[in-house]
Amino acid sequence: MKKTILIVGAIVVIILLAGIYKFNFTNDDIYVKDPEGKSIPIDEAKDISKNTDSKEFKTKTGKIIIITETHPVGQSISSITITTKGFKENKLIELSDIDPIEKIELKDLDNDGFDEIYLFTRSVGSGSGGDFYVYGSDKDDRLMEYEKEKLDEKEYLKGGRLEGYMGHDTYFFDKQMLVMEFPIYKENDANLKPTGGTKKVYYMLNQSKFKIKKIAG
Repeated sequence: MKKTILIVGAIVVIILLAGIYKFNFTNDDIYVKDPEGKSIPIDEAKDISKNTDSKEFKTKTGKIIIITETHPVGQSISSITITTKGFKENKLIELSDIDPIEKIELKDLDNDGFDEIYLFTRSVGSGSGGDFYVYGSDKDDRLMEYEKEKLDEKEYLKGGRLEGYMGHDTYFFDKQMLVMEFPIYKENDANLKPTGGTKKVYYMLNQSKFKIKKIAG
């Protein structure tokens, strides 16, 4: 009886995965084709299907934002989908091949009465650099991505304002600004022992765009 139940259970799992994966039967093992066309054991496919995290956020105006993160087992990148409820236009937003999410926060940084949602990401590895993505509600009409001013690559070179940057940055809010803080590494510093102090990049939100207000430190 137990053996019959186990067999039926295995068949059900195969049927549930059939909509996503194409199956190949080789000797005594069951292999499937993942979405990229690679052959992988069915046990790994089940792990991939489970490696998804979804969180729901409610803005102060009562709108719902759902963030779903999926990343393949053994890989250091994520795919993000953002769905909404209660907006005049509820449109799916997708982000592919980005660093894993470290934290998510709601904040009305420009005091317009509508929350933005902030996705802070962090790369995997010794440098573990951070980044951020921001979506505003456009006065609750729809969710839209806010642009951010990018730092010139020259700023990271010798003599630049961000000389000595090697990752390990953190993000936090200071009054009405978003702050990126990071340690400064001198030439012979070990990875976890920076000796150059810290620097901060201050971003201010203005008309749906993040602009660098100042760099201090």
